[in-house]
Amino acid sequence: MNWSDKYDSRRLAVRVGMAAMLVFVATRLTLAVDDVPPKKRPLGQFLTVTSPVDDSVFSRVTTTALKLQHQAGQEDRPAILVLQIEPGTS
Repeated sequence: MNWSDKYDSRRLAVRVGMAAMLVFVATRLTLAVDDVPPKKRPLGQFLTVTSPVDDSVFSRVTTTALKLQHQAGQEDRPAILVLQIEPGTS
């Protein structure tokens, strides 16, 4: 066995070792990604606030917000309440 054959054998061993290491790292990364829970989609509610804002409108907004908060807590999800406020007189 001459120098060239030993060099080729070492190169082959290094390549096999590197390939094995890459497979190991890829497997560990895949397992780590599988352990991360998926993000939960937020609950959303859209509510139009009419003019004039009186006790009934205030009550409707409050009730909607509390129901959304309760449901989000029950499902362990974030919640988003979007209010569309219509123009009125001030």
